[in-house]
Amino acid sequence: MGELTNLWGVEVKASVPVWFWLDPKGQVQEARALGDAAKLNENTIALHVRANIRSAIELLTAAHSQLSAFDRSLLADADDILSTAVNQYQNNQIDVLNLLDIYRTHRATRVEYFRALHTYAVAVAELEVAAELPRNLEGGLDADIHFSTGD
Repeated sequence: MGELTNLWGVEVKASVPVWFWLDPKGQVQEARALGDAAKLNENTIALHVRANIRSAIELLTAAHSQLSAFDRSLLADADDILSTAVNQYQNNQIDVLNLLDIYRTHRATRVEYFRALHTYAVAVAELEVAAELPRNLEGGLDADIHFSTGD
């Protein structure tokens, strides 16, 4: 073998980082995790809305049944009793203290009726808020509110 002289050599080194291949994969995983978190938040909100609506409906049902009891009989009975008491007083069948007691009971019944009406109106408003319903005075829930003042 002979001697090799005057050889020139060039050596080139290059390093290629592979992190840029992993970066999109990490961003995809992060986006997936954020999407899953958003889906969980959406489900939680939906459950809260349903619970609020269910609670508002229960309150409205109870208030409606109470108001119906007043409309069906309590107000008419209280008016009849007061009318009878006034007639009895005019015919000297009862004294003024009994008449005042019956009148006070009549007024208390009407006050309770207006409280029931208020409770019903609040229940309607809470249902509208829970369900995010627009207020509709011509045919919506507000149209169901009717009462007689007896004046």
